[in-house]
Amino acid sequence: MEPGSLTQRLIQTCNSRSFWVKLLNENYRQVSLDEAYILGVRDGVRVKVREVLLQCDETPWVYARSLIPVTSLKGRLRRLKQQGNRSLGATLFADRTLRRGPLEIRCVHAAGLPVEASAGTDKTDPVWGRRSIFYLQGMPLLVSEYFLPALFKSGR
Repeated sequence: MEPGSLTQRLIQTCNSRSFWVKLLNENYRQVSLDEAYILGVRDGVRVKVREVLLQCDETPWVYARSLIPVTSLKGRLRRLKQQGNRSLGATLFADRTLRRGPLEIRCVHAAGLPVEASAGTDKTDPVWGRRSIFYLQGMPLLVSEYFLPALFKSGR
């Protein structure tokens, strides 16, 4: 339930030299009805979808998925178009206009995650996560973060 930067917390826990962001997917698509409701946009709006693994050494600790409405990718927020392997959390928490909505706790089966995120788990294993809306310059984006079993097994 910590409201601060998960990325910063993981860097401190892992050791900043061995923490990295692995880009899995970055594309554009229409937002689903559920996602549109959460983002406060109309159904069918185009969004940028970015999926990454937050890793310590070679071990994925967190699977993160962000949805950014194309209408939010204007002005200074154009920089979000090309995050690549850079941490979205670092970008968000460095912006003075950042506001964050309430955290929502979620549980999914490992089978609902990308193969890279669910490796080494039983497909029926529960994976707990959280999601919330961030507002940069008043523009919404949805960030979901799922805590992978390896994070808890790491003993860090």
